[in-house]
Amino acid sequence: MQNEQEIEMYDLHPINTESTGCDNDDANEEGVMKVKSVNQAGRAAWGQDANAGLPNNFIKTSKYEWWNFVFLNLWLQFHKIANLYFLANMCFALIPGVSPVFPVTTITPLVAVVGVAAVRDAYEDWKRHRQDNKANSVSTNVLREGNEFTTVKSCDVRAGDIVQIFNNSEIPADILLLSSKRDDGGCYLETANLDGESNLKSKTALSATSKITDPASLQQIPIALKCDPPSMKLSAWNGTASWNGAQHPAGLDNLLLRGCVLRETPCLYGFVVYTGVNTKMFLNLTPPPNKKSRIDQKLERLILGILGCQQIVILILCGVSLNFAKNSSQSTAFYIKHFNDEHSPFVYFVVHYLTYFVLLSLMMPISLFLSIEFCKTLQAQFMEWDIRMYDDERQLSMKAQTASLNEELSQIQVICTDKTGTLTDNKMVFAKASCMGLTYDELANEGSMVSAIQEGNTDTARMLELFAVCNTVIPSFDDNDGSLHYAGDSTDEVALVKAANRNGFKLREKKEDYVLIETPSCEIRIEILCTLPFSSDRKMMSVVARHPSDGLLLYNKGADASVLSNLGEQTLQEVQVKRKIEDALDGYACGGLRTLCVSTRRLSESTYESWRKDHWEPAVTAVKDRDVHIENACLKLETNLTLLGATGIEDKLQDKVPETISYFRSAGVVIFVLTGDKRETAINIAKSCTLIKQNTKTIVLDVSRCGSQAPEKYLADLIEETIQCTEELGVDPWGSPTSCGTPSFSKSGDASSDSEPNEVCIVVDGATFAVIHEHCLERFKSLALKVSTALCCRVTPMQKADIVKLIQDQDRTCLGVGDGANDVSMIQRAKVGVGIMGLEGSQAERSSDYSIPRFKHLVPLLAIHGRYSLLKNSYLIQYSFYKNLVYSLCQIYYSFASGFTGQTIFDSWVIICFNMMFTLLPPLAMGLFEYDITEHEIYKYPLLYYDLRSPVGGRLSRYSIARWISWAFIHSAIIFGFMVPTMQNDDVAEERTSGIWTHGSYVMSFVISAVLAKSALLFMSWTWIHFASIILSFVAYHLFIVTYSSLPMFLGNAAYYGIFKVMYSDPKYYLLTLVIVTLLVVLEIAVVYWAKEIDPRLVDLVRESMHMKQHGLRRSKHKAGKDLEIQDLEGDHSKPLLKGEYPPGGSNSIGSPLVALQSPPSPGLLPSRRDERKSLRAARDDEHTQDSSLGSPTNPFRVNFAQLNSSQCSASPAMSLRSGSPSQSSFQLKKNKPALMSSPLLGGPALDTTRLVSQISLLEYLDEELEKNGKTSGRGSDAPPRAPRGEKVICMDDL
Repeated sequence: MQNEQEIEMYDLHPINTESTGCDNDDANEEGVMKVKSVNQAGRAAWGQDANAGLPNNFIKTSKYEWWNFVFLNLWLQFHKIANLYFLANMCFALIPGVSPVFPVTTITPLVAVVGVAAVRDAYEDWKRHRQDNKANSVSTNVLREGNEFTTVKSCDVRAGDIVQIFNNSEIPADILLLSSKRDDGGCYLETANLDGESNLKSKTALSATSKITDPASLQQIPIALKCDPPSMKLSAWNGTASWNGAQHPAGLDNLLLRGCVLRETPCLYGFVVYTGVNTKMFLNLTPPPNKKSRIDQKLERLILGILGCQQIVILILCGVSLNFAKNSSQSTAFYIKHFNDEHSPFVYFVVHYLTYFVLLSLMMPISLFLSIEFCKTLQAQFMEWDIRMYDDERQLSMKAQTASLNEELSQIQVICTDKTGTLTDNKMVFAKASCMGLTYDELANEGSMVSAIQEGNTDTARMLELFAVCNTVIPSFDDNDGSLHYAGDSTDEVALVKAANRNGFKLREKKEDYVLIETPSCEIRIEILCTLPFSSDRKMMSVVARHPSDGLLLYNKGADASVLSNLGEQTLQEVQVKRKIEDALDGYACGGLRTLCVSTRRLSESTYESWRKDHWEPAVTAVKDRDVHIENACLKLETNLTLLGATGIEDKLQDKVPETISYFRSAGVVIFVLTGDKRETAINIAKSCTLIKQNTKTIVLDVSRCGSQAPEKYLADLIEETIQCTEELGVDPWGSPTSCGTPSFSKSGDASSDSEPNEVCIVVDGATFAVIHEHCLERFKSLALKVSTALCCRVTPMQKADIVKLIQDQDRTCLGVGDGANDVSMIQRAKVGVGIMGLEGSQAERSSDYSIPRFKHLVPLLAIHGRYSLLKNSYLIQYSFYKNLVYSLCQIYYSFASGFTGQTIFDSWVIICFNMMFTLLPPLAMGLFEYDITEHEIYKYPLLYYDLRSPVGGRLSRYSIARWISWAFIHSAIIFGFMVPTMQNDDVAEERTSGIWTHGSYVMSFVISAVLAKSALLFMSWTWIHFASIILSFVAYHLFIVTYSSLPMFLGNAAYYGIFKVMYSDPKYYLLTLVIVTLLVVLEIAVVYWAKEIDPRLVDLVRESMHMKQHGLRRSKHKAGKDLEIQDLEGDHSKPLLKGEYPPGGSNSIGSPLVALQSPPSPGLLPSRRDERKSLRAARDDEHTQDSSLGSPTNPFRVNFAQLNSSQCSASPAMSLRSGSPSQSSFQLKKNKPALMSSPLLGGPALDTTRLVSQISLLEYLDEELEKNGKTSGRGSDAPPRAPRGEKVICMDDL
């Protein structure tokens, strides 16, 4: 049922918060809302309209009504500059004597674009209306007249009503729980509609009404509730219910929110507090932040630029036309002079301005706006269909909540990621424990505490007892097999309770006032007196309980820093135990475990009663700032604790997290880890994820180390020192990835010390960042741009969002990825937000732009779909403007032949069909099915992702736009240039001249042929769809010409009748078509070939490599004397990359050696010139100088880059690459280059090249060596033999 009633959380209109009920007559106290019951007793006490100022329970998320849809939708659509432009164009075309074409030419495209958008908006709003009707029509039992409940629609529920809710039903409003049919009066809720969490939450009834379950008694309670005014906070609510002079405190544990579903509770009774727009669910239905991709922003600027240029051209043409009319001779242009003489120059200018405005309106391709939206929607659908992003284990697939940011996925420079549930599985496993100095390893020996308990160790038994008592876990028995299951808000608590279960302390039953624990010897019933809830400020939770044999006890657990700071006076023995436990905590954190401390405190009856009366009861009954009062009351009791032990809980890394992070680090992406865990745990996880490596210098920013110095001064100095350190090390995370991760070289080419770190990682905690944010934020921004990675520990959700903001303020594109509700702020603040479908609910998923099942799916999402979307959309936009510019420029050229009168050379229906029919399919084929390189090559070369951010990366850059505009000028000039002689010497055939419409048909035929030929040259992934788009477009045009020119004169353009006979019978038409298309094709091929030969991009090199492999060809010569070859050590790539798999290699276990994804080779292996290749061939005969330390005996060409360090580099500029075969090859290091560092995945030395990618010509040599060893160079199917066990090898084809 909850799925049917779920309200759409996106695209909502602004919420009207004026009528929240805070201004009703009885609400005299500031910040307090009053609600009075409207049952029989309430009506007798306050009347029928006691809550008249409060809204009804009607929910409306739709935007339109049937009577205002047309007007409101048109108003919103014409806020877009493009639609407004075409509306003005249509109005100008309707002015008599102005438009050179039929008005239908301008009306039809506008109606089509606006109509399609209106239909889409109407369909989406219709779906919202259906959801609203379902939500407002839920049957609800309400107690009003008599002693029986009556059924009404949920929209008719009023504040103050007493309602009855049955099991598996949805809560219709925010209600205060009065009682239920459970023994303790409480209930269990599923809150998936609010926070996405599927774990059941327990709620308690008001103690004064928990036993009242009959309607007659409920009718006699005149409830008056004072509570917080409506707010969107889901984590806090306070109120006080009063009747008959008594006051009863109410809190969040008593409030049931709309949208939750009642579970495992037969029936409950509640008092309606908030209705309709006041409910917390509705107040949280805020629209997502408006995010625009860079391409959308550039498209807006491009539109404004085109419009500006169009206006300049129109003004120039109008001025020239006015001058031409004044100076035209009576004999050659008498009709123009006559028109000019009858009108003033101003009127003449205005008329011609409007004429050219309509004539050149196609400079703006109106079909583009439909095409780009259609293509983006299907691109998002392709992402959801991608089997690489499908999780078999949980049967989950990727979801795209938006399609507007598809291409922005390829522009990510910084990834800000959560740790728990994002990098890790969030499947907590109790790993280790330390109790009073004794250690237990549950991973190595499950149930290891049982023997200690049997030996009479009471401390261990007390700790297990604490695990079972101090928690919010709900035990339940399976109806089928009777097995015991645990569910709770915290996976850590569930892990602790399960550990207690395995060691003999089974939590079997839990009520509001007691827990039942089965121990190895007996069954214990422990009375629960008070629960001190966990808070993020205290970072602790406690339970006051009465033990049957030990009296009053305070069971406490929490973060180690919080518990250790609240310990009481200690004996010498206790101090020694504390040191052992602290050592154990450090060891757990270094092992990547989540740490927790547990403690107890013995209480006397007088101490507890005094605390309860003086602190607890006033706190829970406070109306204002109740959370603060409760927090202070808890701290009063959580003192003088006795440390019992510490625990370590393992949260394993997700599959292929190290490989995924290594891929993006190799692609030049900086990664920030933002977590709530302690520093040591985050550092260890970062090492396991390869974020921190051996050559990484880790700098900790910790305000607690300031000593007597002012915190802000200490941090400012430390930040300056860190910035200076990064500059000395030459770390540039925003440069080419080849500049990160390897030893530097001197100008002479000598390798510097390999021990010197060349990456910097900063570690900062939440408290430190708070000081930084207040006092030295600007310098910290500078530091954030200079580090290779950063770990932010113990940070709050808002601090995560602040960190994302400070990165994006530096003009860096940031991706936020997380899985929990505490990551929502970060996800929404980031340019692109990605939610992980984890175990912490679906709030992050719902708030994100894209959601994926696993962290490893970021690689196909960003590197593949992001790349393809950027390529598709940029080509679609630029090609659309190109073809319309070619058309419009021909119109402009014709103005010089028509006396600048604004006469069109094309028929009106031909103009309409140019965008809507003749050239519609090729852009769609580009936007949907185009790609430049295969997915395998994208996995293989991470630098391809970095290449997308280069100025000539194929995106919508100034360089790319200028190139497309230049081609439009060239193509249109060639087309019209060949037509000038034909128009000047008008042909005569069958006693008629060709005329303007025949010439226009010629020009349009040439334009269609040219733009289709351009699309054919542009396509890089030829399929039958690409082929069909060109053929169908070409055939459609000629079928239209034949059909339209065959229509009777009274149905079509009389002057157009029979034109197809003239055109198709003219040999000159075919000759000109052949010459023009051939010239354009040859010219473009020559320019593209020259560009790729002189200065090829990385993608060009990869495509060439793909082509060579496909056809079994040898490598080509050097490109214009430069070293532009890509190393390509062949392996077995026959296995398809499906279901999120990477090619073979890699491990996800913590601490395992990295087997890297494919990365370009180290620039330290660069051969310099072709003559060096000859020396290689000569040097391979030298069998006595072979050193096998860098290769594998079974495969001489599997190079061990990890061992290729400065020790193998001589003081001379030359270094050796030796294989396991009897050969030696010497490669000269390039001199006089600035020192740069290679991809972080490779441990070899590096040199700068003039290009961003390692460019080597090693393949020819390797081919010859493979042939020499009996292997073919034609890319055989057998993979190279593996290196010996234990050898850390980076193999180019092991991804």
